[in-house]
Amino acid sequence: MSSGPGRSSRALRRSASRPLSYELELARATGSPQGAGWSADISKVSQTEAAAVWEDAPEAAPDLEVACRKCRKVDSTLRASAFTYVLSAVFLTLRRPASSGIFCRSCRRKEGAKWSLLTGVLGWWGFPWGPILSVQSIVRNLRGGAQDGGLNAELLKAAGQTLADRGESPEAIRAFEASSKLRDDPAVTQLLSQLRGY
Repeated sequence: MSSGPGRSSRALRRSASRPLSYELELARATGSPQGAGWSADISKVSQTEAAAVWEDAPEAAPDLEVACRKCRKVDSTLRASAFTYVLSAVFLTLRRPASSGIFCRSCRRKEGAKWSLLTGVLGWWGFPWGPILSVQSIVRNLRGGAQDGGLNAELLKAAGQTLADRGESPEAIRAFEASSKLRDDPAVTQLLSQLRGY
């Protein structure tokens, strides 16, 4: 499957029966450091980890419903997000994948706060990586989790189409605008022009 701008809405067609955590195995990208030579650019990791396994998922999977995983809401704030937590004890520190999926803004805030609280209580106790990984995890979780711009551009495009089909034009326009901020897509620009009437 290609990952460029020409990627069809098939990129959003994934398993509706299993949670997005199947596709977002953060352990590969955010495992705890092993040895003194460990170094990673966290910003690059967080940009790619949300889409890493979407590319590897089976093509024959059923269509994914474009709605918040928690409240089933469809709006322009939907994002595919992945959250992590940190557990530490003396010389052992583990950063683990927590929850992941498609969340609206309010559900992302709740998920981020939940996993940040767990990390805040149990993540600091390992030396030397406990405090470092805890701060990284808390900051990322409170910012809405790890997100991939291209993936969310496709998600918002699909959400905009769903909203337009329902007749919710103002919210569809907001979804298309959010999609175009994440990635320049001529199809989204054309849909926006149609909805705005020019």
